[in-house]
Amino acid sequence: MIVTPGSIGRYAGLVFAGYGDREHFPSMHEYRVSGLFRTGLHHGYEKGTIINSSTKSWIEPFAQSDVIQSYLYGINEDLQRIICDAVSRILNDVTAAFIDATSMDSMRTGFEKMNAQLVESFTADVNGYTADVFMGPVKDSIAFLSKDEIATLAESLIKLTSLRRRASDEYETVGGPVDVAVISKHEGFVWISRKQYFNLILNPQYARQKEMMK
Repeated sequence: MIVTPGSIGRYAGLVFAGYGDREHFPSMHEYRVSGLFRTGLHHGYEKGTIINSSTKSWIEPFAQSDVIQSYLYGINEDLQRIICDAVSRILNDVTAAFIDATSMDSMRTGFEKMNAQLVESFTADVNGYTADVFMGPVKDSIAFLSKDEIATLAESLIKLTSLRRRASDEYETVGGPVDVAVISKHEGFVWISRKQYFNLILNPQYARQKEMMK
């Protein structure tokens, strides 16, 4: 659950993933909820992904996603935005200098429109390259991984984010033991690793109860 400023104020991010009664493939949907407002729940649908014949696999980071985005795309959203903004600023500065030097102010609107198109084309080229060179091969590989290998990959990405936070001056908002679960069509929801809020050594009766329940 994430609480952070957003388009609907401070919100909690909720992610639903799994299978419906009539679904043969999994899907994921993210919602943002910011509490009760007047007569109802103030919420909004953020995004979702449905696995099908054209989308055979998918990885979606949430909350602190910069490290995972760097792994998946070779660049995170913040850095890409900074680069695109810098390109736009350079083009506009060059245009302004040219217009001032040539006194061709009547052409300013045309140059600004052309600059916007150049930045849009540049951004599309970057996105295309990262999708083909970085994200594409990863998605293709995930489609053939076993369930335990997918769980290991997910846990490794979270631990990589935790290591990045620990080895920097940023707040360690990601860290500690990682809970990992796999949802499949036949087995349902299965824990792969799960931290306990108590010390198992000090609570031997818990292990006995679990053994009796098998």
